[in-house]
Amino acid sequence: MGTRGLTKVVDRNGVTKVAQYGQWDHYPSGQGVNVLNFLLEEPKRVHKLELALDKCEFVSEDVSEILYAEYSNKYPDNEEMDRFTMVMPAFSRDTGSDILKVVYYSAGKVLLTDSSDFENDDLFCEGVYEINYQTNKFISKYGDVVAEFPLNNLPEETDYLLAFAKQEVNA
Repeated sequence: MGTRGLTKVVDRNGVTKVAQYGQWDHYPSGQGVNVLNFLLEEPKRVHKLELALDKCEFVSEDVSEILYAEYSNKYPDNEEMDRFTMVMPAFSRDTGSDILKVVYYSAGKVLLTDSSDFENDDLFCEGVYEINYQTNKFISKYGDVVAEFPLNNLPEETDYLLAFAKQEVNA
């Protein structure tokens, strides 16, 4: 069973540009560290990701279902569905926080599904990892623990994980 969650990016105007549901590893040492390491990977990554948000476009649930149906009619076996995940990663529950790489590296429009509502699912949404350009913060929520870090002063992985350990001890 997976640890489900959300990878979210909010632009400087407060508009959600990415809200990617993920099925796997939405605990701080999983998807949280993945987001953190993505942001720390190269100088100016935080700024360049913000510029890439213009490529993001949410599509309706109807459109995403049509895309999925067209592909599964064309390629009915499971192996071909793996190919769909490669071609349209934004429509896969397996992509998780790697959606940030899709947005960052894509040359053209990035079609996305808006899973923002999943953040409010107290039963099934176990972790939310948000890059918020309006507040200039990387916000990680796991269970009842919330850790916030300035985008211009992100912690190293050890300090990031320590923030969750400290809050759990103090709770």
